[in-house]
Amino acid sequence: MSLQAAYILPHPPLAVPEIGRGQEGAIEATLTGFREVARRIAHAQPDTILFISPHTAFYGDWIFITPGEEITGDFSMYHVPRVTFSLTLDQKLREHLVREAQAEGIAAGYAQRPREQLDHGVMVPLAYIDREYPHNRYEAVLIGGS
Repeated sequence: MSLQAAYILPHPPLAVPEIGRGQEGAIEATLTGFREVARRIAHAQPDTILFISPHTAFYGDWIFITPGEEITGDFSMYHVPRVTFSLTLDQKLREHLVREAQAEGIAAGYAQRPREQLDHGVMVPLAYIDREYPHNRYEAVLIGGS
């Protein structure tokens, strides 16, 4: 396991064409950035993509790592339920991260929460990543802030 690259992306829902409905042109520089990151990810062909989102579960004294085998989400909250995403979660890497964090005295782990779903902090970048590097080509680990 080695880190190939890291990217920090904004996640304005307006960037998703089905939500922006033409208004996304107002943030063209952001869209250019999304497309470039998606191209770089596709070129690297990672086995796993780690997503850290400020909209995933957030605890002041513990780092939340999403449990389960798969997670889905859609843009229903933005009145576009037909835009959906599904990610297979990398359970092996998740377990490794928890063990390593705990070995370093960092409180991290996962707990079952009612119907965990992808949030827009992950889905907005996914709208671009999926075009270049479809989600069936990699697994994911999702982490919340602390």
